[in-house]
Amino acid sequence: MSNPHRRSSIPIPDGNAVRRPWLRHLGVRAGLAVAGLGLLAAAVSVARGMDPERSAFVPQGSQAVAVVDLSKSVEAVGYPRVGKVLGTIVEADEPTGLVIFSDTAYELFPPGTPAAELRPILRYFQPVRVVDGQPQYPSNPWSLSFAGGTRASTALEIARQALRRERIERGSIVLVSDLEIPLSDIPALTETITTLRREGVKLRVVPLFATSDARFVFERLVGKSAFVEGKALGSDRFSQTTRLEPPPVRWLLLLAGLLVLVVAANERWCGRLELVGRKA
Repeated sequence: MSNPHRRSSIPIPDGNAVRRPWLRHLGVRAGLAVAGLGLLAAAVSVARGMDPERSAFVPQGSQAVAVVDLSKSVEAVGYPRVGKVLGTIVEADEPTGLVIFSDTAYELFPPGTPAAELRPILRYFQPVRVVDGQPQYPSNPWSLSFAGGTRASTALEIARQALRRERIERGSIVLVSDLEIPLSDIPALTETITTLRREGVKLRVVPLFATSDARFVFERLVGKSAFVEGKALGSDRFSQTTRLEPPPVRWLLLLAGLLVLVVAANERWCGRLELVGRKA
């Protein structure tokens, strides 16, 4: 007596006739899947490269404080670079604090300040005229407050304390200076940099035409890899963490078009597998 609940399979008279089309079908589908995943990964990579929130100066994923040297020795040649650094941060829309210093230092903006708040001070680093071949800059509100000299340790310590005060876990400091510190500042500077390293605060250094002796001191303290520079800082060519120009949109459109073709090919060749009956 047969079991009424038992299901019977549909017999295939010629299983060998199915095997070859099925293997071909499987191979095409696997190839299209690999191509589709590759194109999708490439599209994601290109899209990330078009992210405008990238800066050569602020380490990725951190909130920074820019520490800017406004000593008398900087003004003649360093202001264009200062303007370049701050302008890049503003254009990249990086929330950034600002500390300015010479022989003394004080905090202008706390960490996390919207980048747009820094835009009004950019005018102080743009020449208003040229006299005898020398660019002339507008008077800034801080020139009378600074007597001269460069005490970087005080400025870095103020930036460190600001990051701690705001409870910023992934903080960074961008030091923009000619690095001409007095010998008496080296012990305090060494202690501050050691503390920054222990607390996980990343330090970037943008030298303003620093002498070899000044560079040597900072290279020993922070390492050469901390420097962000180039033959001409205003040329957008840096030795590391270069601000990349976004890839052309056409590349993203091309990848999207190829991905559509892969999907269409999958629909065309990887649908239901049909057997063509043999003629008797």
